[in-house]
Amino acid sequence: MADKIYECTIANGQVVPPAGIHLPENCRVWLTVHEEATRPPARIHSPRLVHPEHAQHFEMEVEDVSDAQI
Repeated sequence: MADKIYECTIANGQVVPPAGIHLPENCRVWLTVHEEATRPPARIHSPRLVHPEHAQHFEMEVEDVSDAQI
């Protein structure tokens, strides 16, 4: 008997062949699962200092300027 390939789906835990395909009871079938290629989720890393001891160079000074004109 020649091999035939059908694209089936899984519904409620059972293999469902396409409409119009008749498979006899107790026939042997082989199931191949093709997993869809998925990309890992994108990750955005927080910036880090290469040398944490240089953190004092990035300190911000805040000045209260009450006479600022907008």
